[in-house]
Amino acid sequence: MLNEVERKIQKGEQRLAQSQLAKQDAAAASPQSKAEEQIKMLTDKINNLVKEAEQCGFEGNIEQAQSLLKLSDQYKSEREALKKGEGVSFVSFF
Repeated sequence: MLNEVERKIQKGEQRLAQSQLAKQDAAAASPQSKAEEQIKMLTDKINNLVKEAEQCGFEGNIEQAQSLLKLSDQYKSEREALKKGEGVSFVSFF
């Protein structure tokens, strides 16, 4: 009976160690996936801004098109910073 209790305790400790390891792995993976999510979001914003700037250019709103392209350049800079792992955020998200 004592051997059975010791075996159950040992199995419980192993399960605890595995669950703690899984939590650590999940916490370590989270920042990377968050950065990847931000990169995807920035890419979508850049693409939308470029399309909108092209439309403004066709309509003759050159100043607005230039300001949209300038904003897309800022997003591109932030995206590159995220890709390099710097994670510096100087552009606010709406």
